[in-house]
Amino acid sequence: MINIEIINKWRENILNNLNSQDFENVLEKILKQNPLFIPEFVKTSIINICEAIEPNKYEKWINKYNIPTEESTLGIICAGNIPAVGFFDIFMGLISNHKVYVKLSHSDNILVPYLFRQLFKIYPQIEEKIVYVDSIHNVKVDKIIATGSNNANRYFSEYFSNKKALLRHDRKSLAIINSDTTEEDLIKLADDIFLYYGLGCRNVSLILMPHTYSIEKLQNSFNKYSWIKENLYYQEIFTYYQAYFSLMNEKYEISDFYLLRRRLDMYAPISTINFEYYQTISKVEDFLIKNKENIQCIVGDYSFCNTQFGKTQKPELEDYADGEDVMKFLMG
Repeated sequence: MINIEIINKWRENILNNLNSQDFENVLEKILKQNPLFIPEFVKTSIINICEAIEPNKYEKWINKYNIPTEESTLGIICAGNIPAVGFFDIFMGLISNHKVYVKLSHSDNILVPYLFRQLFKIYPQIEEKIVYVDSIHNVKVDKIIATGSNNANRYFSEYFSNKKALLRHDRKSLAIINSDTTEEDLIKLADDIFLYYGLGCRNVSLILMPHTYSIEKLQNSFNKYSWIKENLYYQEIFTYYQAYFSLMNEKYEISDFYLLRRRLDMYAPISTINFEYYQTISKVEDFLIKNKENIQCIVGDYSFCNTQFGKTQKPELEDYADGEDVMKFLMG
């Protein structure tokens, strides 16, 4: 069992090393591998992970579960869209007494091993509990957690049909603005949209607002992220979609670093934000019901919202992807 003392030492070591030369070397390797995993975003991901496993939070969370004494085996296929996106699946597999076989994404195969190496330095007895593999298909496991695109999910469903499996497909997030939404809320919403360049399933890609709402309020609040245009890879994508939308005669609002497109669609390419106006909140609720299988986070102040402004990329341990309790799955 990974106790509170171990968790606390682990967190402290990770946070204390964020500005070390050793970690700078890790950041260089990560950026070379993936030009969108910039140091600012990698560090933000680590800080958010460490906040989620803060000892008091961890103790309150883990006490809800009866950890089995018998070891099982778990295979995990990780996504690679944002830094360390597979961390919590591996972490929960580890603390629920599994030997975990991990297939990392080629886009994110440096940061996760780094984080767990820091744990093994403190608690070397469990180092053999995580095994990185090139393919889960060649490993015999009791359970599977696999995250991927809709196409990959269809493959997972077929291939792992005889396994106890938790399979995840593409989901996106949206925000609902009303007349009570403050400027501070909108500034926090910028984090929900632009952190990790908007590539996460928890990133907001669609904004719903009252038909009387001024779109300039959004634009003024998002300027805190104007620096992301300095990334050449992002700039190329931004330029590409400008040209593409123009070629397709699709209307859009342009800023220095993002495109606003009026379209009732949660799927927006990188550098693009979809928005739509609503007449009544009941219409919004109808949309949410119709699209519930494709929604991760609903940001806003209504009772049916599940995430506060600025919190999409700061999930707590109990904020399970797709609303599926991973720990119950692992111990079932």
